[in-house]
Amino acid sequence: MIQQINTKNKFVYLPLVIIFIALFLYVFLRANSVSFTHDEGISYKIVKGDHGWARTANNHVLNTFLMSRCSALFGDTELSLRLPNVLSFLVYLIFSFYILKESKSVFFIYFGAFLLLLNHFSIDFFSLARGYGLSLSFLLPALYFLFKKKQQSYKDFLVDFILAMMFCSLSLFSNLSVVNFYIAILSIFVMQYLLLAKKNKLVTKQHGIFFLVLILTCIPLIIGVQNLLALSKRNELFFGEKTLVGTVSSLINCSFSERFIWVNEVIKCFVISSFFTGVIISIFSRDFYNNVFKMTLVIGFVSLGLIIEHYFFKSNYPPDRTAVVFIPAFGLFLYYLLEFFYQKINSKMKNIYLVFLFVFLMLPGTILFASKMNLTYTNMWKFDNHTKEVMEIINNQSKNYPRKILVSSPWYFEPEMNFYIETKKMNIEPATRNPINLNADFIYESTGTVFDAKDYDLIKKYDDIGAVLYKKKNTVLK
Repeated sequence: MIQQINTKNKFVYLPLVIIFIALFLYVFLRANSVSFTHDEGISYKIVKGDHGWARTANNHVLNTFLMSRCSALFGDTELSLRLPNVLSFLVYLIFSFYILKESKSVFFIYFGAFLLLLNHFSIDFFSLARGYGLSLSFLLPALYFLFKKKQQSYKDFLVDFILAMMFCSLSLFSNLSVVNFYIAILSIFVMQYLLLAKKNKLVTKQHGIFFLVLILTCIPLIIGVQNLLALSKRNELFFGEKTLVGTVSSLINCSFSERFIWVNEVIKCFVISSFFTGVIISIFSRDFYNNVFKMTLVIGFVSLGLIIEHYFFKSNYPPDRTAVVFIPAFGLFLYYLLEFFYQKINSKMKNIYLVFLFVFLMLPGTILFASKMNLTYTNMWKFDNHTKEVMEIINNQSKNYPRKILVSSPWYFEPEMNFYIETKKMNIEPATRNPINLNADFIYESTGTVFDAKDYDLIKKYDDIGAVLYKKKNTVLK
C-alpha cells in the first residue's frame, strides 16, 4: 500500500518539478514553432488598431493589452506575441504545485498533476496569443485561495478573499466567459464570511472592512457584465451549444477523439455521474469547508448561471474553447472527490482502488497526451497547420518579382496570412475574404472547393488538412 509521505523531504517533489519544467519547455517550443492561427491573426489586427474587430468578442482585453506591450518591446514574432500566455503557464504550474502538495499521498500528487496538466486541448492555449491560457492561469490561483485550509481567523480569510478575487478579476478580463466562475467564487466567499461572522462574533469594524472589499470586488464583475451586454446587443454571442450537455460533449470531443464515439459517451456519463455523486456527498456531509463541497458548489453555481442565462437571455451554452476553464475546474473536483473516497475506504481496498485509477484513468490519459504532443499544430485551429509554411514557400518564390504577388484563399486563412505578409514584409498583396480568384498567382485552398485548375500547377498537397497550394502556369517567378 502507498504510504503517507514526509512533506519535509524535498526530494519527494523532484519528479513533479521535472515534469513541470518539461511541460513548460514544451509550451515554449510550441509558441515558437506553431503556425499563427485564425483567431490570433484577429488579435493581432486589434493590437494594430483595428477598431472594428476590437468591438467584437474576439477582443480578449487583457491578452490584447499584453500582446501590445510585447509587440512594442520584442517585435511582432509568434513567440513575442504569445509570450504573455507562455509566462502565465508558470503561474498555472506554481499554483498546481501549491494545490497538490497538500496531499499526503504520493499517488494523488501525481494523479492530480495528470488531471490538471495532461490535457492536450487545454495546454494548447498556453502557446497561443489568445485570452484562454491567461484565464486558465489566473483562475487556478483563485480556486487555490478559495480552498486554502488556513481560514481560521478573520485576517486569514480576508487575505485569501482579496487574493482570490484579484486573480479572478485577471481571469475575467482575459476571457469574459469566466464571468460565472467569478460570481460562483464570490458567492462562496460571502457564504464563508457569514459562517465566520456567526462563529467568531465579529465587530463592526471587521464587517466594514469586509463590505468595502466586497464592493471593490463587484467593480470588475460590473465591467465584465456591461461588456457582455454590449456584445450581446451587437449579436456577438451567437456562438455556442443548445444544451449544457452539449458543452460537456464538446469538451470531451476536443480532449479525446471523435473517432471513438462510444468512448466519449462513456466519459460523458462518468463526468455527469461524478458531479451528481459530489452533490450527494455534499448534501450528506454538511461540511462547508470540505473541498469536495466547495468544488461542487463552484461547478453547480456556474452551471446554474449558464442555465439561467440560456432561458432568460436566450444565450447559448459555451462550447469547446469558450468552456475550456471547465477542464481544470472539473479536474480539481475529480481530484478532491476521488481522494475523498480513498480516505473513506478500508485499508485492504486502497491498493485496488489506486490500481483501478491508474489503469483506467491515469495511464490511458497519459498515453493519449503523449500521442497528441506536437510542435506543428493546434487542435482548435488544425486547418492552420501549414499556413506558415505555405507563406514561406510563396515568399521565397516571389521576393524579386517586379510586382506584388496575388494569393487567393478561403476567408478563414485571411487574418493569419496577413499577419505573415505584414510582419515578414512579404512581396504579396494583402489577403482578402473574397471568393477564390482564378486570376491569382497562387491559390491555397481546401480540396473541398471545386474549380478548374487546368491553368495551375500543383506545388504542394497537405493530406492531413485536405489543402493544396497551386501556382498559375504563366506566372514566371525568379
